[in-house]
Amino acid sequence: MERTGGTKGEKPMDRRVKYTRQVLRQSLLALMKELPVGRITVTSLCDRADVNRNTFYVHYGSPMDVLAEIEDALILDIQQSLECLLEVDNEHAMLVEILRTIERNGELCRVLFSETGDAGFLSRILAIAHDRSMAAWRKAKPRLEPEQMEMLYAFFSHGSAAVIRRWVTQDEHLPAPELAAFLQQLL
Repeated sequence: MERTGGTKGEKPMDRRVKYTRQVLRQSLLALMKELPVGRITVTSLCDRADVNRNTFYVHYGSPMDVLAEIEDALILDIQQSLECLLEVDNEHAMLVEILRTIERNGELCRVLFSETGDAGFLSRILAIAHDRSMAAWRKAKPRLEPEQMEMLYAFFSHGSAAVIRRWVTQDEHLPAPELAAFLQQLL
């Protein structure tokens, strides 16, 4: 039987396993267009994926586990896309790269950022930039107390999350660099 590569540190995945997990992820996202993940049952997910419950439980414990895997994969994608910027002290470039990754995963993000998606997920994405933003702000505003900087970051990240959520759900939107510039102007 042919085997395909798994992620780092994991055993390679059998094609059938990979297919089953992919079908379950796609089915969950389709159901999330209609219902919040907390209201999606294993039965409805299995029916949509045409997978039996025993097969589901071989791979996951709940629909939330499927969602966590989807979200973790997107977070990893964003982190990998930011690798090239690790040495660059440029908040704008970092924000543009996060927005471009969100844009590349538009359909997925439309579901995840929707009313039926995970309300805290976008904040998790923006938290990736926390440490570098704080370092840049300490340089730019050395008189601000650490607690004030944390409040500023909370304000900026939650406000940005609302703007990004709107940007993702609109049919026509600004290019990522323009949105990044707009968000930085707000700051």
